[in-house]
Amino acid sequence: MQRKLGDEMKKITGAVIFILVFSLSVAQSLVGTVSRVSDGDTLHLETPEGKYKVRFYGIDAPEISQDYGLESKVFVAERVLGERVKVDVVSTDRYGRKVGKIYYGYGYRNYLNRKVVEAGYAWWYRYYAREDRDLQEAEAHARKYKAGLWRSTDPVAPWEYRRSKKKGSQKGRAASLDRVVYVTKSGEKYHRAGCEYLKSVAGSYTIKEAEARGYTACRKL
Repeated sequence: MQRKLGDEMKKITGAVIFILVFSLSVAQSLVGTVSRVSDGDTLHLETPEGKYKVRFYGIDAPEISQDYGLESKVFVAERVLGERVKVDVVSTDRYGRKVGKIYYGYGYRNYLNRKVVEAGYAWWYRYYAREDRDLQEAEAHARKYKAGLWRSTDPVAPWEYRRSKKKGSQKGRAASLDRVVYVTKSGEKYHRAGCEYLKSVAGSYTIKEAEARGYTACRKL
């Protein structure tokens, strides 16, 4: 009796595990229509369940302001904008976007992530997809045949480009904090020299000093 009960429990446990695994696999696939393409590695998907912003798994396309950024966006849009696609979701990133593998065309046979890299309009994002041989081979092919961005003698990876832009903005902000501004005797704002609201000058400070004293920027600054 005890053995029979044990066998029944094993069957129930196995069935529960199957249901959980099956439910998880279903939950991680989205099928819908692409309503918008933001750039070469991000699109917007409309499904019966809702709207999603989808980041392509394992690739990083040039920013729109970079060389080949616009071409990358156009490459993706020409293939899937307004079309039905399937997204195998890998994860959700810190911005709430679904990160996934996008498939399009008849029977969803075309792997878009690979197509973009193979055409030279995105990099294989090694940091997040080190073991993805499809993307590794696609980049090797693009490099070999100098496709897309690989025609450039020294292409800049998007993550390096973003890092340099961030450093530049931080330096710019630090420099601006040393700019000299002026305050009035009774006002709560700081002003640039010659500001129409600066009727009289009661003191001058750097922006950093003025903000530390509780002053806020004039809207004309």
